[in-house]
Amino acid sequence: TNDELTGNSITIKHNDNSYSIYQSIKDIKVKKGDTVNQGQTLALSGISNIDKDLNNHIYFELVVDGISVNPEEYYDNTL
Repeated sequence: TNDELTGNSITIKHNDNSYSIYQSIKDIKVKKGDTVNQGQTLALSGISNIDKDLNNHIYFELVVDGISVNPEEYYDNTL
């Protein structure tokens, strides 16, 4: 999707109905309905209208059971 403030975004639905959301991206390499694999390049970092001063950057959000959670709590864990 594309948002005026955060730019392009990709939402990945995982098998357990959790979601990974990548925002402020460009050069998207996947399309709706694609199956993606761990380590696959989805897109490149971009610039959003919220934080243009950051230059290229990415926003990452993890949603588990409909709630945005701190992704660091899930590093090296299976959801």
